Amino acid sequence: MNLTKDFTVEEMKCRCGACPGGTMNPAFMTRLQAVRDAFGGPMIVNSGFRCQANNKAEGGTEKSMHLIGRAADIACHSGSDKFRLMMLAIASGMNGIGVGNTFLHMDDREKQCLWTY
Repeated sequence: MNLTKDFTVEEMKCRCGACPGGTMNPAFMTRLQAVRDAFGGPMIVNSGFRCQANNKAEGGTEKSMHLIGRAADIACHSGSDKFRLMMLAIASGMNGIGVGNTFLHMDDREKQCLWTY
């Protein structure tokens, strides 16, 4: 079952295996699909929705946007792809950007924020 043209319920659900999986925010998914369309290629989701237990296990903050289905961590290993993906995410209304070694976090919080892991 698809949430958008390119993202499925399965790839966005919590990875803990113990909870029902959670629900992604439709407005966030519209933004994520816009990023994917502009990127022009597949995007591998490392993490979408997270339950409280999984968020804690992943080292997420108490107010993580993953907890309310408004964040995704996308696998990205190339510096140039990561930069391009970050710029496309910002242009699509993603205000929270976290840069990791092997992934890019994006969320649609109200205020712009950039951090590294």
